Amino acid sequence: MYIVSEEVKKKIYNLVKDNCPDDYNPIDYVLDIIKPLAVKKINNCIKDCNTCAICDNKTKTVFNGNGTEPILIIGETALSTQPFLSAPFDSSKEGNLLIYALEQLKVDTSKIMWTNTVNCFPYHKNISGTKIKRPPMLKEVEECSVFLDYIIRSFQPKMIIILGNIALNTFMKDTILNVRGQKIEIKGIPAFATYSPSYLIDIESLDFIDDLKNTFIDDLKKAFTWFNLKYPDDNIFNN
Repeated sequence: MYIVSEEVKKKIYNLVKDNCPDDYNPIDYVLDIIKPLAVKKINNCIKDCNTCAICDNKTKTVFNGNGTEPILIIGETALSTQPFLSAPFDSSKEGNLLIYALEQLKVDTSKIMWTNTVNCFPYHKNISGTKIKRPPMLKEVEECSVFLDYIIRSFQPKMIIILGNIALNTFMKDTILNVRGQKIEIKGIPAFATYSPSYLIDIESLDFIDDLKNTFIDDLKKAFTWFNLKYPDDNIFNN
């Protein structure tokens, strides 16, 4: 969250009150000007990051949004071809599954910003040198957590949606199985958690996969319904 002293608030108020739109609080007006600059900063920082061994697998910046959207979705890791949920959706099976879920719920995706827990593709190489997906190492998650902290602190979403155990364990030591579909709290912000689309794709050959996909959609529905009741002026559903 932005920490602004009362003295600074007063100076900002006096500087901008004459140019501020009638329906804006001057402090909020200034913060909304600052947020796009913070988006540029976070994307540049992710792009330039070289702190761990998988940094060569960035294909584009992962954070998507202008910083003013009321909802933040946090996925697990980037994929081998495109970062998950970039610009704003990719054409992977994982991206298509989330698109399908949001379309079923008639969610207005322009009110959602997106990022990942790990911004690069975690991999190991097989005997032929092909990069094979693997879970991220603790060090990789910790290195990327600074970006997550900055995003949450700078943009202060009204609700966070967590996709998968990797994302969840960045904030709390629990499992999706235990907390999915319930309102929890992430850094003081209301949050909901559900399965990662990547997990559902990885197990799509199992007999009960349709039930899990329906549960995934139901969990998202609970989150968006709660949000719409709490913040009716931000109506998240397309009419």
